[in-house]
Amino acid sequence: MLCKILEEPTFDVLRTKEQLGYSAHHLSYSLSGILGSAFYVQSSQKDPVFISSRIQAFLEEVMRPKFEALEPADLLTFIKSVLSARTQKDQTLKERVSRLSREIINH
Repeated sequence: MLCKILEEPTFDVLRTKEQLGYSAHHLSYSLSGILGSAFYVQSSQKDPVFISSRIQAFLEEVMRPKFEALEPADLLTFIKSVLSARTQKDQTLKERVSRLSREIINH
């Protein structure tokens, strides 16, 4: 759910407004049952220290107020969105292989 909440603001702020690099994404993952979260920013212009400081500022200045103002109804919308995505049937063989590979790795 965190990934769903961070998805659009990460791209909008770090990539579009701050123009930190070619791409900016938030990723969440699970490895051996341990949940993780990462920001991915690809840039040939900015150094890693600067990018890291901007990610920290983004979390404090943009996302903290957003999380604090999150209403229960909005949270429920995000939960429904994640549940809907998880219950969709695989559309292609590639999606099925990817899903089953994640299951094998995580379990």
